[in-house]
Amino acid sequence: MKVKELIEQLKKLDPEQTVLAICEDEDIVRKNEGFETFWVDSVSSVRAESKREDFGEVKFKFGEYPESKDHVFITLEHKF
Repeated sequence: MKVKELIEQLKKLDPEQTVLAICEDEDIVRKNEGFETFWVDSVSSVRAESKREDFGEVKFKFGEYPESKDHVFITLEHKF
């Protein structure tokens, strides 16, 4: 999702609502739970080089490298 797409989605909502994130990934969800809930703590832009590994996971090297670009990160907290 791009920042502009996220902004458009958020504009449709009450600006006083609390923002939470959920995840249904079975590698993250606790046993016998349908999903995990996270508190959105912050949003930042970070300079990093990204590389997709053979198994699909994305790895980041933070800092200035030949392939670095700005990435937007949303920081989540599990226990809120």
